[in-house]
Amino acid sequence: MKSKNEMWLVVNKIIKIINDHKLLLLSIVYLSTRLFNLTLLPIFNDEAIYLDWGYKEISTGNLFLSLFDGKQPLIMWLFGLTQLIIKDPLCAGRLVSVFFGLLTLIGLWLLTVKLFNKKIALLTGIFYITCPLMLFYDRQALMESSQATIGVWSLYWLVRFYQTKHNLFALYLGITLGLGFFIKSTTLIFALSISLLAVIFSRKQKSIDRRKWFVGIAMSGLAALGILLPLLVQKKFWLSWTMNNRYTLDLSQIMSLPFAIWGHNLTGLAEISFWQMTPWLTILGFVGVALLIYQKKDNQFFLGIWILFNLLILLIINRNMSARYVMPFLPMLIITSVWVLELIYKSKPVIGAVIIGIGLIVNSFLSWRLIFQPVYFLKNLQQVTTYSQYENYVSNWTSGFAVLPALDYIQEITNGNKAFVGVRLDSGNPESAIFVYLNRNHKLLPVYFDDQLFQSIQKGIDCIVSDIPFYYISRDRQMAGMDRFLQEIKRFAKPEDLSSIGIYQFKPNCEGNTFYIES
Repeated sequence: MKSKNEMWLVVNKIIKIINDHKLLLLSIVYLSTRLFNLTLLPIFNDEAIYLDWGYKEISTGNLFLSLFDGKQPLIMWLFGLTQLIIKDPLCAGRLVSVFFGLLTLIGLWLLTVKLFNKKIALLTGIFYITCPLMLFYDRQALMESSQATIGVWSLYWLVRFYQTKHNLFALYLGITLGLGFFIKSTTLIFALSISLLAVIFSRKQKSIDRRKWFVGIAMSGLAALGILLPLLVQKKFWLSWTMNNRYTLDLSQIMSLPFAIWGHNLTGLAEISFWQMTPWLTILGFVGVALLIYQKKDNQFFLGIWILFNLLILLIINRNMSARYVMPFLPMLIITSVWVLELIYKSKPVIGAVIIGIGLIVNSFLSWRLIFQPVYFLKNLQQVTTYSQYENYVSNWTSGFAVLPALDYIQEITNGNKAFVGVRLDSGNPESAIFVYLNRNHKLLPVYFDDQLFQSIQKGIDCIVSDIPFYYISRDRQMAGMDRFLQEIKRFAKPEDLSSIGIYQFKPNCEGNTFYIES
Protein backbone atom coordinates (compact mmCIF):
# COMPACT_ATOMS: atom_id res chain seq x y z
CA MET A 1 0.00 0.00 0.00
CA LYS A 2 2.82 2.32 0.90
CA SER A 3 4.60 1.68 -2.40
CA LYS A 4 1.36 2.43 -4.29
CA ASN A 5 0.93 5.72 -2.44
CA GLU A 6 4.52 6.65 -3.22
CA MET A 7 3.94 5.82 -6.89
CA TRP A 8 0.88 8.08 -7.03
CA LEU A 9 2.84 10.84 -5.33
CA VAL A 10 5.49 10.57 -8.07
CA VAL A 11 2.81 10.57 -10.79
CA ASN A 12 1.11 13.61 -9.29
CA LYS A 13 4.44 15.38 -9.01
CA ILE A 14 5.17 14.70 -12.69
CA ILE A 15 1.72 15.98 -13.65
CA LYS A 16 2.31 19.12 -11.59
CA ILE A 17 5.67 19.71 -13.27
CA ILE A 18 4.05 19.33 -16.70
CA ASN A 19 1.25 21.73 -15.77
CA ASP A 20 3.74 24.28 -14.45
CA HIS A 21 6.02 24.08 -17.49
CA LYS A 22 3.67 23.65 -20.44
CA LEU A 23 5.33 26.32 -22.56
CA LEU A 24 8.81 24.91 -21.90
CA LEU A 25 7.68 21.43 -22.89
CA LEU A 26 5.98 22.79 -26.01
CA SER A 27 9.21 24.56 -26.94
CA ILE A 28 11.20 21.34 -26.54
CA VAL A 29 8.75 19.42 -28.74
CA TYR A 30 8.81 22.28 -31.25
CA LEU A 31 12.61 22.22 -31.50
CA SER A 32 12.65 18.45 -31.90
CA THR A 33 10.37 18.75 -34.95
CA ARG A 34 12.20 21.70 -36.49
CA LEU A 35 15.83 20.70 -35.98
CA PHE A 36 15.79 17.02 -36.97
CA ASN A 37 16.74 16.45 -40.64
CA LEU A 38 16.79 20.22 -41.07
CA THR A 39 18.79 20.08 -44.32
CA LEU A 40 17.33 16.86 -45.73
CA LEU A 41 15.45 18.86 -48.37
CA PRO A 42 18.17 20.52 -50.51
CA ILE A 43 18.68 24.25 -50.85
CA PHE A 44 15.78 25.95 -52.64
CA ASN A 45 16.31 28.63 -55.30
CA ASP A 46 15.27 31.62 -53.14
CA GLU A 47 17.13 30.26 -50.13
CA ALA A 48 20.31 30.23 -52.21
CA ILE A 49 19.77 33.84 -53.27
CA TYR A 50 19.04 35.11 -49.75
CA LEU A 51 21.93 33.20 -48.17
CA ASP A 52 24.33 34.50 -50.81
CA TRP A 53 23.15 38.09 -50.33
CA GLY A 54 23.37 37.72 -46.56
CA TYR A 55 26.94 36.49 -46.61
CA LYS A 56 28.03 39.21 -49.03
CA GLU A 57 26.29 41.94 -47.04
CA ILE A 58 27.96 40.92 -43.78
CA SER A 59 31.38 40.01 -45.18
CA THR A 60 31.77 43.05 -47.45
CA GLY A 61 29.94 45.67 -45.40
CA ASN A 62 27.56 46.40 -48.30
CA LEU A 63 24.64 46.07 -45.91
CA PHE A 64 21.88 47.12 -48.32
CA LEU A 65 22.93 45.00 -51.29
CA SER A 66 19.56 43.22 -51.51
CA LEU A 67 17.76 46.52 -52.16
CA PHE A 68 18.81 46.32 -55.81
CA ASP A 69 16.15 43.60 -56.10
CA GLY A 70 13.64 45.40 -53.86
CA LYS A 71 14.27 43.19 -50.80
CA GLN A 72 14.77 44.70 -47.34
CA PRO A 73 17.97 43.37 -45.77
CA LEU A 74 17.36 42.60 -42.09
CA ILE A 75 16.74 38.87 -42.52
CA MET A 76 19.74 38.71 -44.87
CA TRP A 77 21.94 40.11 -42.13
CA LEU A 78 20.83 37.32 -39.82
CA PHE A 79 21.51 34.76 -42.55
CA GLY A 80 24.97 36.26 -43.05
CA LEU A 81 25.83 36.32 -39.35
CA THR A 82 24.80 32.72 -38.77
CA GLN A 83 26.89 31.61 -41.77
CA LEU A 84 29.96 33.09 -40.07
CA ILE A 85 29.27 30.89 -37.04
CA ILE A 86 27.92 27.64 -38.48
CA LYS A 87 29.85 25.68 -41.09
CA ASP A 88 26.87 24.41 -43.08
CA PRO A 89 25.37 27.56 -44.68
CA LEU A 90 21.97 25.97 -45.34
CA CYS A 91 21.68 24.83 -41.74
CA ALA A 92 22.79 28.30 -40.61
CA GLY A 93 20.06 30.02 -42.61
CA ARG A 94 17.30 27.61 -41.71
CA LEU A 95 18.13 27.94 -38.02
CA VAL A 96 17.12 31.59 -38.28
CA SER A 97 13.63 30.53 -39.36
CA VAL A 98 13.52 27.89 -36.62
CA PHE A 99 14.22 30.65 -34.11
CA PHE A 100 11.43 32.85 -35.50
CA GLY A 101 9.05 29.90 -35.44
CA LEU A 102 9.82 29.43 -31.76
CA LEU A 103 8.99 33.09 -31.16
CA THR A 104 5.71 32.56 -33.02
CA LEU A 105 4.88 29.59 -30.77
CA ILE A 106 5.60 31.64 -27.65
CA GLY A 107 3.56 34.56 -28.99
CA LEU A 108 0.61 32.28 -29.74
CA TRP A 109 0.78 30.90 -26.22
CA LEU A 110 0.86 34.32 -24.56
CA LEU A 111 -1.90 35.75 -26.76
CA THR A 112 -4.17 32.73 -26.30
CA VAL A 113 -3.71 32.78 -22.54
CA LYS A 114 -4.72 36.46 -22.50
CA LEU A 115 -7.73 35.99 -24.76
CA PHE A 116 -8.89 32.52 -23.69
CA ASN A 117 -7.15 30.11 -21.28
CA LYS A 118 -4.14 27.83 -20.87
CA LYS A 119 -5.97 24.73 -22.10
CA ILE A 120 -6.69 26.38 -25.44
CA ALA A 121 -3.13 27.78 -25.48
CA LEU A 122 -1.67 24.29 -24.98
CA LEU A 123 -3.70 22.71 -27.77
CA THR A 124 -2.99 25.70 -30.02
CA GLY A 125 0.73 25.15 -29.46
CA ILE A 126 0.45 21.44 -30.25
CA PHE A 127 -1.47 22.05 -33.47
CA TYR A 128 0.96 24.80 -34.49
CA ILE A 129 3.88 22.40 -34.00
CA THR A 130 2.22 19.67 -36.06
CA CYS A 131 0.64 21.87 -38.74
CA PRO A 132 2.38 20.91 -42.04
CA LEU A 133 2.35 24.44 -43.48
CA MET A 134 3.96 25.95 -40.37
CA LEU A 135 6.43 23.08 -40.06
CA PHE A 136 7.56 23.48 -43.66
CA TYR A 137 8.28 27.21 -43.56
CA ASP A 138 9.79 27.14 -40.08
CA ARG A 139 12.48 24.97 -41.72
CA GLN A 140 13.19 27.16 -44.76
CA ALA A 141 15.73 29.99 -45.00
CA LEU A 142 13.05 32.36 -46.25
CA MET A 143 11.16 35.36 -44.82
CA GLU A 144 7.79 33.75 -44.13
CA SER A 145 8.53 32.36 -40.66
CA SER A 146 9.72 35.77 -39.48
CA GLN A 147 6.63 37.47 -40.91
CA ALA A 148 4.37 35.07 -39.03
CA THR A 149 6.23 36.08 -35.87
CA ILE A 150 5.65 39.77 -36.59
CA GLY A 151 1.93 39.19 -37.11
CA VAL A 152 1.43 37.29 -33.85
CA TRP A 153 3.50 39.59 -31.67
CA SER A 154 2.11 42.84 -33.13
CA LEU A 155 -1.41 41.74 -32.20
CA TYR A 156 -0.23 40.58 -28.77
CA TRP A 157 1.36 43.96 -27.97
CA LEU A 158 -1.77 45.81 -29.17
CA VAL A 159 -4.02 43.66 -26.97
CA ARG A 160 -1.73 44.17 -23.98
CA PHE A 161 -1.70 47.93 -24.55
CA TYR A 162 -5.50 47.94 -24.80
CA GLN A 163 -5.79 45.96 -21.56
CA THR A 164 -3.24 47.92 -19.49
CA LYS A 165 -2.74 51.32 -21.19
CA HIS A 166 0.99 50.95 -20.46
CA ASN A 167 2.96 52.87 -23.07
CA LEU A 168 5.72 50.27 -22.92
CA PHE A 169 3.48 47.84 -24.81
CA ALA A 170 2.79 50.52 -27.42
CA LEU A 171 6.54 50.99 -27.78
CA TYR A 172 7.02 47.24 -28.24
CA LEU A 173 4.30 47.29 -30.90
CA GLY A 174 6.08 49.98 -32.90
CA ILE A 175 9.44 48.21 -32.61
CA THR A 176 7.88 44.93 -33.77
CA LEU A 177 6.27 46.50 -36.83
CA GLY A 178 9.45 48.42 -37.65
CA LEU A 179 11.57 45.28 -37.51
CA GLY A 180 8.96 43.42 -39.55
CA PHE A 181 9.01 45.97 -42.37
CA PHE A 182 12.84 45.92 -42.25
CA ILE A 183 12.45 42.24 -43.19
CA LYS A 184 9.63 42.33 -45.73
CA SER A 185 6.91 44.66 -46.98
CA THR A 186 4.24 42.12 -45.97
CA THR A 187 4.32 43.81 -42.57
CA LEU A 188 2.36 46.71 -44.10
CA ILE A 189 -0.69 44.43 -44.14
CA PHE A 190 -0.27 43.81 -40.41
CA ALA A 191 0.17 47.54 -39.87
CA LEU A 192 -3.10 48.26 -41.71
CA SER A 193 -4.90 45.66 -39.59
CA ILE A 194 -3.41 47.08 -36.41
CA SER A 195 -4.54 50.56 -37.50
CA LEU A 196 -8.09 49.32 -38.05
CA LEU A 197 -8.15 47.70 -34.62
CA ALA A 198 -6.67 50.85 -33.09
CA VAL A 199 -9.60 52.84 -34.47
CA ILE A 200 -12.10 50.28 -33.14
CA PHE A 201 -10.35 50.17 -29.78
CA SER A 202 -10.35 53.97 -29.52
CA ARG A 203 -14.14 54.07 -29.78
CA LYS A 204 -14.38 51.78 -26.76
CA GLN A 205 -12.24 54.05 -24.57
CA LYS A 206 -13.43 56.54 -22.00
CA SER A 207 -12.46 60.11 -22.80
CA ILE A 208 -9.59 60.13 -20.29
CA ASP A 209 -8.29 56.79 -21.60
CA ARG A 210 -8.71 57.90 -25.21
CA ARG A 211 -5.96 60.47 -24.80
CA LYS A 212 -3.64 57.78 -23.41
CA TRP A 213 -4.62 55.56 -26.30
CA PHE A 214 -3.71 58.10 -28.98
CA VAL A 215 -0.44 58.96 -27.21
CA GLY A 216 0.46 55.27 -27.17
CA ILE A 217 -0.39 54.78 -30.84
CA ALA A 218 1.70 57.84 -31.71
CA MET A 219 4.59 56.34 -29.74
CA SER A 220 4.22 53.13 -31.75
CA GLY A 221 4.46 55.04 -35.00
CA LEU A 222 7.54 56.97 -33.86
CA ALA A 223 9.22 53.79 -32.62
CA ALA A 224 8.61 52.10 -35.99
CA LEU A 225 10.04 55.11 -37.85
CA GLY A 226 13.06 55.12 -35.56
CA ILE A 227 13.76 51.46 -36.33
CA LEU A 228 13.29 52.06 -40.06
CA LEU A 229 15.34 55.26 -40.33
CA PRO A 230 18.53 53.50 -41.58
CA LEU A 231 16.42 51.89 -44.31
CA LEU A 232 14.40 54.95 -45.26
CA VAL A 233 17.49 57.12 -45.83
CA GLN A 234 18.73 54.66 -48.45
CA LYS A 235 18.19 56.04 -51.94
CA LYS A 236 18.15 52.48 -53.29
CA PHE A 237 15.12 51.70 -51.13
CA TRP A 238 12.97 54.34 -52.80
CA LEU A 239 14.27 53.50 -56.27
CA SER A 240 13.44 49.83 -55.80
CA TRP A 241 10.07 50.33 -54.07
CA THR A 242 8.12 49.90 -57.32
CA MET A 243 9.54 46.38 -57.66
CA ASN A 244 6.80 45.27 -55.27
CA ASN A 245 4.47 45.56 -58.27
CA ARG A 246 5.86 42.19 -59.36
CA TYR A 247 3.87 40.62 -56.53
CA THR A 248 1.08 43.07 -55.69
CA LEU A 249 -1.47 45.13 -57.58
CA ASP A 250 -1.09 48.89 -57.56
CA LEU A 251 -3.91 51.23 -56.60
CA SER A 252 -5.08 51.85 -60.18
CA GLN A 253 -5.29 48.10 -60.81
CA ILE A 254 -7.24 47.56 -57.60
CA MET A 255 -9.64 50.37 -58.50
CA SER A 256 -10.31 48.65 -61.84
CA LEU A 257 -11.91 45.82 -59.78
CA PRO A 258 -10.01 42.78 -61.15
CA PHE A 259 -12.61 40.18 -60.12
CA ALA A 260 -10.87 37.40 -62.05
CA ILE A 261 -7.66 37.86 -60.03
CA TRP A 262 -9.58 38.14 -56.76
CA GLY A 263 -11.56 35.00 -57.54
CA HIS A 264 -8.35 33.12 -58.30
CA ASN A 265 -6.83 34.42 -55.06
CA LEU A 266 -9.86 33.31 -53.06
CA THR A 267 -9.79 29.77 -54.46
CA GLY A 268 -6.03 29.69 -53.93
CA LEU A 269 -6.38 30.74 -50.29
CA ALA A 270 -9.06 28.11 -49.71
CA GLU A 271 -7.02 25.38 -51.40
CA ILE A 272 -3.76 26.22 -49.63
CA SER A 273 -5.30 26.48 -46.17
CA PHE A 274 -7.52 23.41 -46.65
CA TRP A 275 -4.78 21.03 -47.77
CA GLN A 276 -1.66 22.45 -46.11
CA MET A 277 -3.06 23.62 -42.77
CA THR A 278 -5.27 20.50 -42.87
CA PRO A 279 -9.06 20.56 -43.46
CA TRP A 280 -10.16 20.47 -39.81
CA LEU A 281 -7.98 23.37 -38.72
CA THR A 282 -9.15 25.42 -41.71
CA ILE A 283 -12.88 24.72 -41.45
CA LEU A 284 -13.03 25.05 -37.67
CA GLY A 285 -10.76 28.10 -37.81
CA PHE A 286 -13.04 30.06 -40.15
CA VAL A 287 -16.09 28.95 -38.18
CA GLY A 288 -14.33 30.35 -35.11
CA VAL A 289 -13.64 33.66 -36.85
CA ALA A 290 -17.31 33.99 -37.78
CA LEU A 291 -18.45 33.14 -34.22
CA LEU A 292 -16.02 35.60 -32.62
CA ILE A 293 -17.24 38.44 -34.84
CA TYR A 294 -20.89 37.48 -34.34
CA GLN A 295 -20.64 37.22 -30.54
CA LYS A 296 -18.67 40.48 -30.23
CA LYS A 297 -16.99 39.42 -27.01
CA ASP A 298 -14.46 42.00 -25.82
CA ASN A 299 -10.86 41.23 -26.87
CA GLN A 300 -11.81 37.94 -28.54
CA PHE A 301 -13.88 39.85 -31.09
CA PHE A 302 -10.76 41.70 -32.21
CA LEU A 303 -8.96 38.44 -32.99
CA GLY A 304 -11.67 37.56 -35.52
CA ILE A 305 -11.53 41.04 -37.06
CA TRP A 306 -7.72 40.88 -37.28
CA ILE A 307 -7.71 37.52 -39.11
CA LEU A 308 -10.51 38.50 -41.48
CA PHE A 309 -9.09 41.92 -42.34
CA ASN A 310 -5.58 40.56 -42.97
CA LEU A 311 -6.85 37.87 -45.33
CA LEU A 312 -9.13 40.36 -47.10
CA ILE A 313 -6.21 42.71 -47.81
CA LEU A 314 -4.12 39.75 -48.98
CA LEU A 315 -6.85 38.68 -51.41
CA ILE A 316 -7.27 42.21 -52.79
CA ILE A 317 -3.63 43.18 -53.38
CA ASN A 318 -1.93 39.92 -54.40
CA ARG A 319 -1.24 39.22 -58.06
CA ASN A 320 -0.89 35.49 -57.51
CA MET A 321 -1.58 33.37 -54.46
CA SER A 322 1.02 30.95 -53.12
CA ALA A 323 1.58 29.00 -49.92
CA ARG A 324 4.48 31.32 -49.07
CA TYR A 325 2.33 34.44 -49.21
CA VAL A 326 -0.50 32.89 -47.21
CA MET A 327 1.48 31.21 -44.42
CA PRO A 328 2.25 34.30 -42.24
CA PHE A 329 -1.47 35.08 -41.93
CA LEU A 330 -2.68 31.66 -40.80
CA PRO A 331 -1.16 30.90 -37.35
CA MET A 332 -3.97 32.85 -35.64
CA LEU A 333 -6.50 30.61 -37.38
CA ILE A 334 -5.21 27.77 -35.21
CA ILE A 335 -6.36 29.68 -32.11
CA THR A 336 -9.92 30.07 -33.39
CA SER A 337 -10.09 26.44 -34.53
CA VAL A 338 -8.99 25.18 -31.12
CA TRP A 339 -11.51 27.51 -29.44
CA VAL A 340 -14.27 25.90 -31.54
CA LEU A 341 -12.95 22.47 -30.58
CA GLU A 342 -13.29 23.43 -26.93
CA LEU A 343 -16.89 24.53 -27.53
CA ILE A 344 -17.62 21.19 -29.19
CA TYR A 345 -15.91 19.30 -26.37
CA LYS A 346 -17.93 21.13 -23.70
CA SER A 347 -21.26 20.33 -25.37
CA LYS A 348 -20.35 16.90 -26.82
CA PRO A 349 -17.27 15.55 -24.99
CA VAL A 350 -17.02 12.31 -26.98
CA ILE A 351 -17.32 14.01 -30.37
CA GLY A 352 -14.88 16.73 -29.32
CA ALA A 353 -12.36 14.19 -28.03
CA VAL A 354 -12.61 12.15 -31.24
CA ILE A 355 -12.05 15.20 -33.46
CA ILE A 356 -9.07 16.33 -31.37
CA GLY A 357 -7.61 12.82 -31.31
CA ILE A 358 -7.98 12.22 -35.05
CA GLY A 359 -6.61 15.69 -35.81
CA LEU A 360 -3.53 15.16 -33.67
CA ILE A 361 -2.87 11.69 -35.12
CA VAL A 362 -3.18 12.82 -38.75
CA ASN A 363 -1.17 16.03 -38.16
CA SER A 364 1.55 14.07 -36.38
CA PHE A 365 1.76 11.60 -39.26
CA LEU A 366 1.98 14.41 -41.83
CA SER A 367 4.67 16.10 -39.73
CA TRP A 368 6.63 12.84 -39.52
CA ARG A 369 6.38 12.45 -43.30
CA LEU A 370 7.54 16.00 -43.89
CA ILE A 371 10.53 15.61 -41.56
CA PHE A 372 11.70 12.18 -42.73
CA GLN A 373 10.37 11.96 -46.31
CA PRO A 374 9.89 15.53 -47.58
CA VAL A 375 9.99 14.57 -51.27
CA TYR A 376 7.25 11.98 -50.84
CA PHE A 377 5.24 14.44 -48.75
CA LEU A 378 5.38 17.05 -51.53
CA LYS A 379 4.66 14.40 -54.17
CA ASN A 380 1.55 13.25 -52.31
CA LEU A 381 0.48 16.86 -51.81
CA GLN A 382 0.82 17.42 -55.55
CA GLN A 383 -1.91 14.83 -56.12
CA VAL A 384 -4.52 16.93 -54.31
CA THR A 385 -3.48 20.56 -54.88
CA THR A 386 -1.77 22.66 -57.53
CA TYR A 387 -0.04 24.61 -54.75
CA SER A 388 2.16 21.74 -53.55
CA GLN A 389 5.42 23.33 -54.82
CA TYR A 390 6.69 19.85 -55.67
CA GLU A 391 8.21 21.02 -58.95
CA ASN A 392 9.92 24.04 -57.39
CA TYR A 393 11.48 22.06 -54.56
CA VAL A 394 12.17 18.75 -56.28
CA SER A 395 12.15 18.49 -60.06
CA ASN A 396 12.52 21.94 -61.66
CA TRP A 397 15.67 24.05 -62.03
CA THR A 398 14.74 25.88 -58.81
CA SER A 399 15.31 22.65 -56.89
CA GLY A 400 18.57 22.20 -55.00
CA PHE A 401 18.94 18.56 -55.93
CA ALA A 402 22.26 17.80 -57.70
CA VAL A 403 24.02 20.90 -56.30
CA LEU A 404 25.94 19.11 -53.55
CA PRO A 405 26.66 16.00 -55.66
CA ALA A 406 28.19 18.27 -58.31
CA LEU A 407 30.40 20.00 -55.74
CA ASP A 408 31.36 16.67 -54.16
CA TYR A 409 32.40 15.42 -57.59
CA ILE A 410 34.62 18.45 -58.18
CA GLN A 411 36.17 18.10 -54.73
CA GLU A 412 36.92 14.45 -55.52
CA ILE A 413 38.61 15.06 -58.87
CA THR A 414 40.61 18.05 -57.58
CA ASN A 415 41.83 15.94 -54.65
CA GLY A 416 41.95 18.92 -52.28
CA ASN A 417 43.86 21.18 -54.70
CA LYS A 418 42.82 24.65 -55.77
CA ALA A 419 40.39 25.10 -58.63
CA PHE A 420 38.04 27.68 -60.09
CA VAL A 421 34.33 26.87 -60.10
CA GLY A 422 32.54 29.05 -62.64
CA VAL A 423 28.84 29.83 -63.05
CA ARG A 424 26.94 32.15 -65.34
CA LEU A 425 26.06 35.68 -64.25
CA ASP A 426 22.71 34.88 -62.67
CA SER A 427 21.12 34.10 -59.32
CA GLY A 428 19.31 31.08 -57.93
CA ASN A 429 20.09 27.41 -58.45
CA PRO A 430 22.81 26.49 -59.05
CA GLU A 431 24.51 29.89 -59.42
CA SER A 432 23.82 31.42 -56.00
CA ALA A 433 24.01 27.99 -54.34
CA ILE A 434 27.57 27.48 -55.61
CA PHE A 435 28.64 30.76 -54.00
CA VAL A 436 26.77 29.87 -50.78
CA TYR A 437 28.61 26.58 -50.39
CA LEU A 438 32.01 27.86 -51.56
CA ASN A 439 32.11 31.36 -50.03
CA ARG A 440 34.30 30.10 -47.18
CA ASN A 441 36.13 27.41 -49.14
CA HIS A 442 39.80 28.24 -49.65
CA LYS A 443 40.37 25.56 -52.28
CA LEU A 444 37.40 25.80 -54.62
CA LEU A 445 37.07 29.42 -55.72
CA PRO A 446 33.65 30.49 -57.06
CA VAL A 447 33.70 32.92 -60.00
CA TYR A 448 31.30 34.23 -62.62
CA PHE A 449 32.05 32.98 -66.13
CA ASP A 450 29.76 34.66 -68.63
CA ASP A 451 30.06 36.30 -72.03
CA GLN A 452 28.69 39.49 -70.46
CA LEU A 453 31.95 39.70 -68.50
CA PHE A 454 34.25 38.56 -71.31
CA GLN A 455 33.13 40.69 -74.23
CA SER A 456 36.74 41.46 -75.11
CA ILE A 457 37.59 37.80 -75.70
CA GLN A 458 34.67 36.94 -77.94
CA LYS A 459 36.49 38.16 -81.05
CA GLY A 460 39.80 36.68 -82.03
CA ILE A 461 40.07 34.25 -79.11
CA ASP A 462 39.95 30.52 -79.80
CA CYS A 463 40.98 29.02 -76.45
CA ILE A 464 40.90 29.74 -72.72
CA VAL A 465 43.32 28.18 -70.27
CA SER A 466 43.83 28.59 -66.54
CA ASP A 467 46.86 28.13 -64.29
CA ILE A 468 44.68 26.04 -61.95
CA PRO A 469 41.88 23.64 -62.93
CA PHE A 470 38.65 25.32 -64.03
CA TYR A 471 35.19 23.76 -63.85
CA TYR A 472 31.98 25.33 -65.07
CA ILE A 473 28.63 24.37 -63.51
CA SER A 474 25.56 24.89 -65.67
CA ARG A 475 21.82 25.15 -65.03
CA ASP A 476 20.52 22.51 -67.41
CA ARG A 477 22.58 23.24 -70.55
CA GLN A 478 22.78 27.02 -70.29
CA MET A 479 26.37 27.97 -71.11
CA ALA A 480 26.22 31.80 -70.83
CA GLY A 481 27.58 32.16 -74.36
CA MET A 482 30.83 30.37 -73.45
CA ASP A 483 30.00 26.96 -74.90
CA ARG A 484 32.70 27.08 -77.62
CA PHE A 485 35.36 27.02 -74.91
CA LEU A 486 33.90 24.20 -72.81
CA GLN A 487 33.21 20.49 -72.96
CA GLU A 488 30.98 18.47 -70.66
CA ILE A 489 32.55 15.92 -68.31
CA LYS A 490 29.66 15.03 -66.00
CA ARG A 491 25.92 15.58 -65.62
CA PHE A 492 23.72 15.20 -62.54
CA ALA A 493 19.99 14.77 -63.10
CA LYS A 494 17.35 15.98 -60.65
CA PRO A 495 14.36 13.80 -59.70
CA GLU A 496 12.14 12.90 -62.68
CA ASP A 497 14.97 14.04 -65.00
CA LEU A 498 13.21 17.33 -65.82
CA SER A 499 16.27 19.39 -64.99
CA SER A 500 19.96 18.78 -64.44
CA ILE A 501 23.31 20.30 -63.54
CA GLY A 502 26.26 19.92 -65.88
CA ILE A 503 29.99 20.11 -65.12
CA TYR A 504 32.34 21.35 -67.83
CA GLN A 505 36.03 22.04 -68.27
CA PHE A 506 38.02 23.91 -70.89
CA LYS A 507 38.53 22.08 -74.16
CA PRO A 508 42.02 20.53 -74.20
CA ASN A 509 44.61 20.77 -76.98
CA CYS A 510 42.98 23.88 -78.34
CA GLU A 511 44.89 25.74 -81.06
CA GLY A 512 44.77 29.41 -81.91
CA ASN A 513 44.68 32.64 -79.95
CA THR A 514 44.55 31.85 -76.23
CA PHE A 515 43.25 33.80 -73.25
CA TYR A 516 44.91 33.02 -69.90
CA ILE A 517 43.13 33.09 -66.53
CA GLU A 518 45.41 33.48 -63.53
CA SER A 519 44.57 32.67 -59.93
